[in-house]
Amino acid sequence: MAEMIDIVAQELNGLSFKALSTLAGGLVKANTVVVVTNWNGLSPNAVALSRNVPKAELEPEYSAVGGIRRYDVGLPAQRQKIKANQKQLLEQEKKIAEHLTKKGEYDKVKNTKGWEAQLKVLEEELARQKRQFADRQRVMSRMLVRQTMYNRFDKTISSWVEYYSKKFPPAKPLDSNIIKSMAYEESRMGTFGEHLALPPYDWATNEHHFLKARFNIVQAIDSAEEQQLLMMEELAHKEIFLPHGLDKLKKEHKSRGLKRAEFYTWDRGQFVSALEKFFKLRDKKGLSLMGHSKDLHEDYDFWVRTAIRWLFVKYEAVGRDWKEAVRAYNGSGPKAVAYRKRILARTGAKTPLDVSED
Repeated sequence: MAEMIDIVAQELNGLSFKALSTLAGGLVKANTVVVVTNWNGLSPNAVALSRNVPKAELEPEYSAVGGIRRYDVGLPAQRQKIKANQKQLLEQEKKIAEHLTKKGEYDKVKNTKGWEAQLKVLEEELARQKRQFADRQRVMSRMLVRQTMYNRFDKTISSWVEYYSKKFPPAKPLDSNIIKSMAYEESRMGTFGEHLALPPYDWATNEHHFLKARFNIVQAIDSAEEQQLLMMEELAHKEIFLPHGLDKLKKEHKSRGLKRAEFYTWDRGQFVSALEKFFKLRDKKGLSLMGHSKDLHEDYDFWVRTAIRWLFVKYEAVGRDWKEAVRAYNGSGPKAVAYRKRILARTGAKTPLDVSED
């Protein structure tokens, strides 16, 4: 079964990368930008301009967003390992070639078995180095996916933080780095997470539930019913919220605090019916409520927006304190306090954050 990061790797198709050297037979010059048309899974090469280009010579194109730290996974160090490995392979191949020329000398002294034994040692070492080289290239491929995903949502995060800060002015500005840190903590920006589910999605199984779609990178799950009720009221008040009577559901939940199961059974499944329509609703141009040609549950933009909106709710609930809001987003108790500590540890600086050890 493919790992989540290898599924996500497909999304690098169509993204821009900077070439670190001249590639594709001179078609791509060093320090210029090229669009990858096929990431090619775990292959050491991607496709650009219909040519194979070594992934180790690519750097994800990065556009800094004011106030948000870049996350780095240690690409330069991995490139050095790959280059060192290439050099070792060439040296080992030379040793084998040199040893092959000495067969006659061994034959003269009737030591052919000694020559064969030495050749076997040299060839086994070459095979080991080739395996190591292949492993390092696979690691490099995944590191490039991580580096890309870890910094892919900076603009989205900044935009929605600004949007809700204008709509619900906080006493103290929300640092966008908090949201980025939460997305990293919750799902490594969609590359790894306990609750990330792969399609096809449904309402019947826990493993493939719509609310666990792998695009839900800040893991807006624990209070998903309340969150989606809020988002339906905000984005589809006339189209879905009122026609399905969710204004009544909202009042009922406020008065007695409905449990998750009660949301799903409320008024013979009106909440579930509304939510399914909400995720799939399209306008005449075929665009969703977020203005994109994809269902909401498969839209990173929607899930980032939902998480930020929910954090604003928590902010008001805990007395307008962002640190406490972060803790409350995860719940209560020692685990939530530890969660807050990890989130905030990644904020407060402007320099790139090295996450290569994670």
